[in-house]
Parts: sequence; structure tokens; C-alpha cells
Amino acid sequence: MHEHHSEESLAPNVIADKLGTVPHLQAAYSSEELLQITNALKLAAKLFEPISRSNLSTQHNVNLPLMEYAVDVGFRLMAGGAPLKQVIAGLLHDSFNGYVIGSRDELARNIDRKFGQTSEDGVISPLLSRVSTPDRADAEVWLARKKEIVQTILDTVPEGSLRSTPYTPEDLDFVLSALRASHNLFNQAKPRPWGPTEQLSMFRHSAEVGLLLFGSGQSKEIVAAGLMHDFYEGYVSTPREQIEALVIVQFGEEVHHLISAVTEPPKAQAAGNWRERKLSVVSKLREEDARANTIACASKISTIAEGNKFLYEAGVIEEWSSGSWADNLAVFNDLRTLFAQKGVPADLIKRYDLELKRWSSWEEPTVH
Repeated sequence: MHEHHSEESLAPNVIADKLGTVPHLQAAYSSEELLQITNALKLAAKLFEPISRSNLSTQHNVNLPLMEYAVDVGFRLMAGGAPLKQVIAGLLHDSFNGYVIGSRDELARNIDRKFGQTSEDGVISPLLSRVSTPDRADAEVWLARKKEIVQTILDTVPEGSLRSTPYTPEDLDFVLSALRASHNLFNQAKPRPWGPTEQLSMFRHSAEVGLLLFGSGQSKEIVAAGLMHDFYEGYVSTPREQIEALVIVQFGEEVHHLISAVTEPPKAQAAGNWRERKLSVVSKLREEDARANTIACASKISTIAEGNKFLYEAGVIEEWSSGSWADNLAVFNDLRTLFAQKGVPADLIKRYDLELKRWSSWEEPTVH
């Protein structure tokens, strides 16, 4: 796996002076806030993924990895203790920079409609305008601007309103290295269904898991393992042994163990093996501590949300899962019990419960 951009293109640690001086506290963001953060990530994916390899990037001989930069800025803002409004703006910060087709005013109205309740004045779009220069065309300018994005957004936070954060600058660097590794590897992977007619990237899924873990105050090793939790499941052509070696060298044995702990056995050809494969993961998690179960919980939040989207739009899940609605529900309930027993953080369990409640509300879907 090779970096597709230089370190110069990465925003520097402009919030270093705000980190390392605060107590190590957990759960800077509530379950309701985590829901808004992941909703903003999904919108970013819908806006940015179709144009990640646009004519602009080809014209200037540089890739514009809009999704990676969106998540990068989101992590930096969360590490700096930014309020929810600023985190959402960070994830969507490239919306007005001329890459998204359509009216800027219409896009601003859509963003404010979706996320305006997170601010006192009911709007998010003015924050995005602060970091937008829609008339520029030089990709080098675009890359240079990334150095200013985080500080510009943090400057809008009222004095005394930054939250306590458990992360040091070194922790953040470790997490962002895992973020880049995930983006680079999953460039090769097929996208995941988001309902019957849409698809979002594997990177979006891994980023969602990482943001959930980061926002709930997990250790850098847990967050990194969450970002890379699907590395060993055969989604790309790179041999597993090669990926494992990269993880061990760059991130250490603990991260490698955590990824292995949440890795499912290889999928068999027969659909009838679905339940057996899923239950084997539950059994494996019973032998693990809270760390692996916390990663599994964050991953399942993202996965069940995908299933709920499919049920909402299609009414059936045959094209989403080889298991039945009832079999999925049974596994989700088994995991819910296990997560509580293992001490998974309460705010992540609340997020899990929200998706599980939605899944249960569909009752038994009609099979077409």
C-alpha cells in the first residue's frame, strides 16, 4: 500500500497547543452527538466520493481525496475538543469549494435542514463558508488550504467552550496514520450497499467505526484497530499475510490482535453457513475483553444502519444479507447482551440500541 499524497498535503498539527494539557476523560460526545457525526459522514460520502477522482485532480496531476481529508479534519477537531457544530462543519468543509455539482444555496439549505438543530442559530453553512474559496482552480492552493482549515473552524468556538479530550498530539498522529492506511487499502475494495440503489465506500464504513470509537474516548490502539477492523477479511486482493505484516510493523501487536479478534471466518459459498459464521464471531468475542467488543459494537452500529436503510427502501434484505431478518435479529440481540456484559461504553450501547430498535420495528419483512 502506497501513499497517494505527500505528507505536505496533510494538515499540520495546528491544534497541538490545545492538546496534551487536559485530563484523560472519556466520552467527549454523547450517543445523540455520535449519531449526528456519523450522519454528517454519510452526507460527506454522498457528496465527495463520486468526485474523488475528478477531472480537476487529473488536470493538476494530484489526487483530491476529499473523503480522507474530511475525516482527517473531523478527527483533528474532535481531538481539539470542538463542539458538535464545528465537528460537523469539519466533515463537510469542502462542500462549497466547487467540487459538488449543483447550487451552493440549495446545498447550504440542505445542510442546515439536516444539522441546523446542532447550533443555537439553526445554521451550519456559515461555518463552511469560512473555509471555502469556490472560485480557485489550482490544486496546490487546495492542498495548502488544508493547513488552515482546523484552526479556522476552532477559532469560531467561544472561549471556554472547548471540551476536555483524552488525546495527545502523539495519539492523534497514530490514529491519522491508521486513517491513511485504511483509505489507501480500501481504494481497492468494492463499495458497500447503502440501500438497494446506492453504494458508499468501504472507507466510509471504516471511518464511521473510527469516529464512533474516537468520539467515545477509546484508546489510540482501539481507534486504530477500528479503522482497520476489516483489513483481514479479504475485501482486497492484497494477501492477508502482507497486510498483517504492515499492521504489526506500523501499529504494533496489540492493534493486530484486536483486528484479528473481530475478524470473521472466510465466507463459504453456501448461504446456509451464514448463521454458523456469525455465531462463531459471537463465541470468539466471548473470549475477548471490552476492547475487542467495543470495536465490534461500533462496527455493528454502522452495519445495522446499512441494513435499516435497505429495509426502509426495499422492504427485504435478500440482496443485503444471506441471513434472514429473524436470524440477523437473533445475532444482534446476542451481541447486545455480550456488549453489556463486557463493559462496552454506555454511549456506544445507546447508539447500538437505536439501530437495533429500528431493525426490530420492521417486524418480519415480506419476502418478495
